[in-house]
Amino acid sequence: MDFNNIWKAQAVPGPDLKALYDKIKSYKAKRLRRLIFTNICLILTSAFIASIGFWTQPERLTTWAGILLAILAMVLFLMVYNRMIPLYRSLDDHSDSRRFMENLVAVKQKEAFLQRHMMNLYFILLSAGIALYMIEYVSRMELKWGIVVYLVTFLWIGLNWWVIRPRQIRKEQEKINTIIEHFQKVQGQLG
Repeated sequence: MDFNNIWKAQAVPGPDLKALYDKIKSYKAKRLRRLIFTNICLILTSAFIASIGFWTQPERLTTWAGILLAILAMVLFLMVYNRMIPLYRSLDDHSDSRRFMENLVAVKQKEAFLQRHMMNLYFILLSAGIALYMIEYVSRMELKWGIVVYLVTFLWIGLNWWVIRPRQIRKEQEKINTIIEHFQKVQGQLG
């Protein structure tokens, strides 16, 4: 038997471009929906925080500073996050493969910047804002309850910072890395 001819005669399945583009289209749609959801949530939260300040009329400057820092954290995050819209929209199946790969890498880099630097800034400003906001109200409590309130608040922030945020970052990076690896594999099969 001539194994070489038999091997060459076998039909080799080509790269599944449709599955790749479907995966990319799904990723793009999810990211745009998440961006819209984040915008809505942070805008409503900022409006709620501002309304609390105006309805309760805090007496201390620290409370107003806390409100402003919390709103500033959300506005800064949204300003940078919304710059992702053109990058997500650039992920379509109509561009050439080199440009498409550049767009994928750009999305990955911008998401990494958001996940690392902007989330750090967001958490720092938000934590400082919460701490300043709470001073006025915690000072009216007994010392032990004030300590409990601050302890619970900062335990929650710590849980988000050291457990939830890294997990979320890892999951998001795995998604984009999977798409990039799949695309590189398809490019290798075609080229």
